[in-house]
Formats: sequence, structure tokens, C-alpha cells
Amino acid sequence: MRLTICDDDPRELAALDDFVRQYIHARGLALDVLCFSEPAELLRYETKNSPGEVYLLDVLMPGMNGIDLGREIHRRDHHAVILYLTTSKDFYPDAFAVRAFSYLLKPVDPERLFEDLDECFSYLLPPRPAHRTASIRTAEGTQVLDLAQVNAVEYRSHRLVYHLAGGGSVTTLYKSEPFAVLAQEYLDLGVFVRCAESYLVNMPNIKTLTPNGFRMADGSEYSITRKYAGARSRFIDFEAES
Repeated sequence: MRLTICDDDPRELAALDDFVRQYIHARGLALDVLCFSEPAELLRYETKNSPGEVYLLDVLMPGMNGIDLGREIHRRDHHAVILYLTTSKDFYPDAFAVRAFSYLLKPVDPERLFEDLDECFSYLLPPRPAHRTASIRTAEGTQVLDLAQVNAVEYRSHRLVYHLAGGGSVTTLYKSEPFAVLAQEYLDLGVFVRCAESYLVNMPNIKTLTPNGFRMADGSEYSITRKYAGARSRFIDFEAES
């Protein structure tokens, strides 16, 4: 899924890009972000590539304004979701005549933008699995981990290492059970897949398959070993089911 931003002001474009990437990181989403400073540039790109799903469009731009750009986007794909950003309320009726999802005034309030994006993706994305946590014992005491923020679980020297989305890790105390036993609890959840002798990967956090394994939404990568080659097809099936 792709989110596309178009704004002719370089500072506004950079700020929106930063806000959107903060949002993606905070929500743990696998989204591509593309930025354009001209409507014509965006349309040329989409003439040669597939359209995106969500658009953040400035209204006042030279050449083609955001309202006309929105009409053209909807002509090509009437399912596209458009959020308008502008310094003026004057275009409010025009924006909603183009079936805009929302209309935000500049300077953009990140909190309001995040709220609108949450509502937007609640329509576009499939329901997430029930919120799951794991209570683990560490050298610093018992911690409760949100499993949605765990990219992978590694078995290392009789300890479980939880690799977190965005970086960092949490390590348990000594475990006497073999990894096959410890891993089953996570495999039973239906969202983890074993990709190597000592690794489980959280499939909702996978952004793409690579020639060697999985690349996560935060850019980290986990290899698929020959013994666990079935992890690739398991992920493909998971994507189809989602």
C-alpha cells in the first residue's frame, strides 16, 4: 500500500513526509511513501506505475491545483482516498465535491493528521488480530511486551531475545525448555512463522520478501534457511488471508 504526498512548498512537503513517517512508525504499518512537488510529476509517475491508495494533497499549487488533481486521481481510480491540506477554508465545498476524505488547515496539526489517518486506514486495512501481549521475566524484572511491536523472537543461549520494531531488544532469563517448545506458544497465535532454527518472525510486520528472507517495515531483515523454506509460502498464504 502506498501513501502519496503532493505539495509545491518544499518545507511543507518535508514536514508532511516527516509526520507521515512518524505515523507509520507509531502504528507499525507497512506503507510506502512517495513525495511530489508538482501535480504533473505525480501524474506522470502514475501513468507508468500503479496508483496509490491514499493521497495528501495541497490545494493551492501552480499549474494544476489540488482539486483538479483529485478529480484526475479519482478518474483513474475512484477508490482512491484523498485528504486535502490548505491554508484556506474557501475550497471546502470543492474538496468535498471531489469526495475528499478530510480537509485539514495548515499549519498541519500532527495529532489531527494522525486521527484522520487512523480513520482512513480503519476503512482500508483489514481488522488487526486481537491485541496480544507477552509477560516475560528479565534481569530487570517482569515486563509486558506488546507483540505487535515485536519483529522477531530469537533463541540464544537458552534465552529468548525479542527484537523490537524500530530497534532495540528485550532478553528473558534462562529457559530450560528447547526452542521448539517455547516457539509453539507463538506459532499457535497464527501470526508468527519460523524462518530459521533459532528465529520466529512476526508476519504482520513484514514489508516484503527478499531473495534471502524477510524485510520488515523498519528495514531490518531476517533470513530464511533451507530447512524452513516453507516460511516463504506460509507468509504468502498469510497475506492472502489478510
